[in-house]
Amino acid sequence: MRLLPPIRLRLGEPDWERYGDQWWTFDEADLTRMPARQLVEIERELKGALGLTILGAMASYRAGEITGTLALLWLARRMSGVVEPLAEFEPLVMLADAELLDGGDADPPASTSSASPTSEEG
Repeated sequence: MRLLPPIRLRLGEPDWERYGDQWWTFDEADLTRMPARQLVEIERELKGALGLTILGAMASYRAGEITGTLALLWLARRMSGVVEPLAEFEPLVMLADAELLDGGDADPPASTSSASPTSEEG
C-alpha cells in the first residue's frame, strides 16, 4: 500500500467543546516509524474498539468508511499526545474536515489514488 501524504483533520463545530477546535495531523510515514511496542498498543486499542488492525484502519479510511475516519481522527490525536480510550471517543465524524497537506483533497480519501486500498504498489 502506498502511503498517503500527511492529512490535516479537524472535528466539526459541535465537537469543539468536548475535543477542541484545533487541527491534528495524521502522517502515515510517522506512524510507520513508531516503535513496535507503541504500534502494538495502538493496534490492540483499534482491534478492541473497532475490530481493525492499523493497516485495516488505513484501508478503511481510503475506502471512505466511517470506521476508518474515526480511527484516523483518533490516531491523529494520539500521535499529537492526546491519550484517550478509543472506546470513549465519540465525535460526529461526518462533520469533520480533512485535507491533504500537499494541497489535495482528502475527502473522499479514495479519490486521492486510482489504486485499490488493498493493492500493493512499489
